[in-house]
Amino acid sequence: MVEFHAIPQAGSNAADDIAWADGRDVLIAMTCHPYRREAVETVKIAREQGVTVIAISDSPASPISVLVQHRFGVSVDTPQFFPSSVSPMALLETPLSFVIAVASPEIVERVKKFHKQRHQLGLYLEDPD
Repeated sequence: MVEFHAIPQAGSNAADDIAWADGRDVLIAMTCHPYRREAVETVKIAREQGVTVIAISDSPASPISVLVQHRFGVSVDTPQFFPSSVSPMALLETPLSFVIAVASPEIVERVKKFHKQRHQLGLYLEDPD
């Protein structure tokens, strides 16, 4: 799955990272109150470039939700100052599991190889016997 890119990338900003995006691309944009200016501006640019945009936000009236073709609302309420990321992450796992479920055997093998390599490099603690 080499066609997935998290933005912004190191040393860049999100608007720069979508400079060459067009109608063949999909942007999944996330922001919750307090809404990030960078996310809103990037969604505006993406829409002008014909990119399909999916918004994930805490309100149907959020600045990104009102600009896009597809939107998902998530609860991010918490007693802390910052919004919770649990609901957005759970939401993102759902389409990802569908992508893997319908992926070609080559893609599934690439994911398995990646996971196996991480074990071989010792990145994970082994389970005690």
